[in-house]
Amino acid sequence: MGKNNIATALFGCAVALLLSIATGCSNKTNTWYSRHYQQLVSYFNIYHNGKTAFDDGIEKVRKGYKNDYSSVLPVYEFSDKSAANVANSDMETALKKGHKLIQLHSITVKPKRKEGVLTDKDRRFMAKEEYNPVVDDAYLLIGKANVVKHSENEAIEVFDFISRTFTGDRTSYEAKIWKSIAYCQIKQYGSAAAALEEYDVEGLAPADLYGQYMAAYANIFISQQKYPEAIHYMEEALKDAPDRHSKRRYKYILAQLYSRNGEKEKAAPLFLDLSKTIADYDMAFAAKLDLATVATTPEELALSEKKLRKMTTDEKNADHLDQVFYAIGKLDENKGREDLALTDYDKAILNSTVDDNQKGLAFLAQADIFLRRPEYLPASTALDSASTYLSDRNARKQEVDDKAATLQPLASQLRVIDEQDSLLRIANLPARDRDKFIKDLLEKIQKEEKAREEARLAAAEDEAISQSDYYQINRNTTGEKAQWYFYNTNSINTGKGQFLSKWGKRLNEDNWRRSDKSSSVFSSDDDNEDSAQADTSSLDHKEQKDIATTSGKATKESLLAALPLSTEAKKKCNDKLDEAYFKSGLILYDGLADYPSALKQLNEHTKRYKESNNRYNALVFKYFAERKTNDFQAAQHTAEIIKHEFPESSFAKYLSSSDYFSSLAADRAEKELRYENAYRNYLAYDFPLAISAATSH
Repeated sequence: MGKNNIATALFGCAVALLLSIATGCSNKTNTWYSRHYQQLVSYFNIYHNGKTAFDDGIEKVRKGYKNDYSSVLPVYEFSDKSAANVANSDMETALKKGHKLIQLHSITVKPKRKEGVLTDKDRRFMAKEEYNPVVDDAYLLIGKANVVKHSENEAIEVFDFISRTFTGDRTSYEAKIWKSIAYCQIKQYGSAAAALEEYDVEGLAPADLYGQYMAAYANIFISQQKYPEAIHYMEEALKDAPDRHSKRRYKYILAQLYSRNGEKEKAAPLFLDLSKTIADYDMAFAAKLDLATVATTPEELALSEKKLRKMTTDEKNADHLDQVFYAIGKLDENKGREDLALTDYDKAILNSTVDDNQKGLAFLAQADIFLRRPEYLPASTALDSASTYLSDRNARKQEVDDKAATLQPLASQLRVIDEQDSLLRIANLPARDRDKFIKDLLEKIQKEEKAREEARLAAAEDEAISQSDYYQINRNTTGEKAQWYFYNTNSINTGKGQFLSKWGKRLNEDNWRRSDKSSSVFSSDDDNEDSAQADTSSLDHKEQKDIATTSGKATKESLLAALPLSTEAKKKCNDKLDEAYFKSGLILYDGLADYPSALKQLNEHTKRYKESNNRYNALVFKYFAERKTNDFQAAQHTAEIIKHEFPESSFAKYLSSSDYFSSLAADRAEKELRYENAYRNYLAYDFPLAISAATSH
C-alpha cells in the first residue's frame, strides 16, 4: 500500500474514532463519559465566558457608581437601576451564554438502570432531573444577570425553578439570597424576608455563603431605612465578606449605622480605619469627614480637627472644600460651637462648585441649628434652599420638603412683622435722627452705584481690548473662527459687560437676582461701619434694607415716601402687624406645637392690639399656650381678662361654669334628636310634622 493510501486510511480511522466518541458523549445519552464531557465542554467553552461577562459588569457598576456618603450606602451598587445600566451589555452576554449552555449541554435523559438492588445513593441519582452539574450554575447566572438588569420578575421565576429542581445543591441556597435581593429592588420586603427565612431550615447551607446571607438580610432593613435592625446583620456580614471591596463597603455601612443609632464610640474606630485606606480615595476622604461627626473624646476631636484643617490647604481637595468645611461645621457642632458651625456651613455653600447635594446638606445643617434655637425665619430660608439642592436619593429629602412647606406660611408672617416693625421704628424716630439715618443710607447707596458703574466701565474697557486682540489674532489666521462660546474671548467679555451693566458686581451667593441688591449696599464690605450717631446706630442693616428695597429710585424723597409717616400709613402698618402676630402665634401653636414661641407672639399681640378683631381668639389661644407651658398663674390671669372683656362668649361661660360643656352636649343631643324626627317625617311624606319638628324650640 502506498504512502498516500496509508495516510488516507489513518485519517479515516481517526475521524471514525472521534465520531464514535462524540456520539457516545452526546447530551442525548447519559453515561459517565457523556456527563463528564458535557460538564467539561459547557464549563470552559460557555459558562466561563458568561461568568466573566457577569463579573466584568459588576465591576463596571462598582467603578461607575457615585456613592452618596451623606446617606447610608446601599449594600449593592447595582440596586440603583440608573447605575446598573452600564452593565447591560455584559448582562446580556451572561444571559445568552447561560441559555446556550442549557440548550446545548443539558442532560435530562435517565441513565441505564443498574442491575441488582439499588442503594439510597443510586435512587437519589436516578431521581435527578439534571445530570450536567454546570447547568444549575447556568440557571443561577441567568437569575443574577436579570437582577442586575432589574428584570426582577424573570429573575424570581428562575430562582424558584432552581429551588424546586436543585434542592440541597449550593445553587439553591444562593438562589434564595438573590431572590431576596430581587424582591428588595421592587420593594416587596415581606417576600424578601420570607425568601431568607426558608434559606437554611435544615442547617445544611454552605458555611462560605453565611456572609452573603447576612448581607442580604441587612439589605432588607437598610432599604426600608430601619437602621437599628440592620446593625446585627451587617456586623455578621462584615466578618465573612466575600472580597476586599465588599469588606470595605460593609465596614463603611456599619459605621454609618452605628452613627445613626447614636453609637458614636463604635462608629469612630471604623471611620478612623477607613480613613487610612489607599484602595479607595473617595471612601477614605469621606471617612475623614464622617469621623468629625462621631468624634467624642478630646483625643478624637483634636485628631479629627487637625486632619480637616490640613485638608483645607491641600490642592487635591480644591473641588471638595464644600465637604471639608461641612465636616468642620459638624465638628464645631459636636463641640457646642453653633455660631462657628453656621459660619463653616456658609463656607461649605460658598465653595460648592460640583455637588449640589452637598450644598443642600450644608443648608439643611444650618436649618437644623436654627430650628433648635428656634429661629424660624432663617430656618425657613435654609430649608427652602436645602429642598432645592438635596438629591432625591437623600434620606431626609421628603422630611425637608414637608418642613419647608410647613414653615412657609409662618415665615411669610414673620417677614411682615420684621418689615413693618422696622419701618415703624424708623418712622417714629425724631425728625433730626431720621434725616441723619436717611442721609447715611443715601451715601451707602451712592457708593454702591459708583462701584457698580466703575465695574461696568472696566468691563467695557476689557471688552474693547479683547476685541482689538481678537481682531489682531484672527487677521493672521486662515479666517476660520472658533465657534464654541467659551473659546471666543470676545463673546465672553461681551457677556461679562452685559451682566455687570444690568446687575452690577455680585457676590457668589444664592438669590443674586433679587432686586434689592441693585439698590442697596447692605451686602457690601462696608456693612459693618458704624454710623457714629447714637440715635441711629441701633438700626440694624435689615431695617436699612427694608426702607431701601421699598423705595425704588434712591433719593431722599423716595426713601421718606417708603416710611409710614402719616397717621393713615401707620394704621396700615399696624393692621398688617395685628394680623401677622396673631396668625404667626396660631401657626406656632397649631402647626408646630411650639407653645413657648406661640406664647411670645400672642403676648405681643394682646399687649399691642387691645381693640383688634382677633383679640378674643388671641386671648383664648394664649390661655391654652400658658397651660401647655405650665404657667397656670398666667393662664388664670388671662382667663379673668376673657371673662371681663367677653362675658357672653362660650369660652367665658366655660371658664365660669364647670358643667358648661356638659350642658352644651345636652343641647346638641336634643337638636340632633329633633333633626332625626324631622327627617323621618320627611321621608314618610308627612311634611307638616316634618316642618313642625324642624322649627320647634
